[in-house]
This record gives sequence, structure tokens and C-alpha cells, in this order.
Amino acid sequence: MPDRPAAGAAPLVLATGATALLPCAAAAHDAFGDLGPFYASLLHPLADPAQGLVLAAVAVLLARQPLASVRPAVAALALAGSLAVSIGALTAHAAPGLAATALAAALLGMLALTGVSLGRWPSVAIAAAVAFAAGLAIDLPPGLRAGSLAALGGALGIALGALLVWGFVDLLQRHYGRVAGAVAGSWIAAVGVLAAAFALTAAA
Repeated sequence: MPDRPAAGAAPLVLATGATALLPCAAAAHDAFGDLGPFYASLLHPLADPAQGLVLAAVAVLLARQPLASVRPAVAALALAGSLAVSIGALTAHAAPGLAATALAAALLGMLALTGVSLGRWPSVAIAAAVAFAAGLAIDLPPGLRAGSLAALGGALGIALGALLVWGFVDLLQRHYGRVAGAVAGSWIAAVGVLAAAFALTAAA
């Protein structure tokens, strides 16, 4: 005969349920709390679906490329991301929306799924374009010190985020073969299509 739940658990369950239903204010991009400008921008790819998805997509695509193409592409990605973040400190700009970045991620995922070798310069161009778009998604706070810290964190977040995803997919491919990269590309493509459909439906 199964044990009956303790009588004192019922009030706790009711209180938890009531708390979950209470309305509260939601702050955009406040997923990690007030970490300061550097860490907030460093972790921005984790808080912004548009930026994180397209960076993951280009990282998976690069993981499917020869190492000779990856090295200059990663360097171009880091430089382009830093340039875009710096431009944001100097002039007002519009960040790419979720629909555009999700469609780009879907295309990159499909390209990664094929496993085609793009060559060095196409890989460099794609990585730089994606990183530049991702850099435009970071809003820098006012003030020289806060803005500089946020710019540094944003540039590092773009480069390190893409590099970590690339390393993870590359590790999977070493252990399980190229099929692991194809699976990762298919997942990116599927998520990109779903995110684009959600964004376009919400905008309609």
C-alpha cells in the first residue's frame, strides 16, 4: 500500500501554486540579474535568442569545415563582432530582429547539414557577417566606463560563445563521426524555422 503524503505538505503545495499564479513585472534581458555591464554583455548570447541562435548556427557550420578554413574564420568572427559592438558605441543603429536572424540560422543549419566544404574565404565572409549582425544586437549603457566594459564583454561573448559551440560540436564529431555535426545542423535548422515562424506570426 503506497504511503500517504504528509498532511503538512498540502499547505505548502497550495502556497507554491498561488505564488506561481501571482502577476509580476518581467524585465527584458534581465535573465541573470544585475551583473554589471561587462558580464551582462558577456552573457548576452544566452539571454538574447536572436543573437545566441545565429552564433550557434555559424559555429556548427564552422565545425563542419576543415581546420584550415576554421582558423581565419574564427579570427574574422572575433574582429567583426568587436567592430560591430564598437560601432554601437558611436552611432545609433537597429539590431536585426528575431525573424531575420532565425531565417539566417535556418539556412546556416541546412548548409551545415549537407557537410559541404565552403572553402576558406566563403567561411571567413559568413563568419564575419554573422558576428557583425550579432554585435549590433548589444546595447551599450551610457557612460565611458560602463560602455567600455559592456563593449569588451560583448565582443568577448560573441567570440567565446561561438568558439565554445564549435569546440563542443567538433568534440562530438571526433567521438561519433561526422553524423554528429549533421545532427547538430539539423537541430539548428529546425529551431531556426520554428523561431522564424513564431516571429513572423507574432508580427502579423
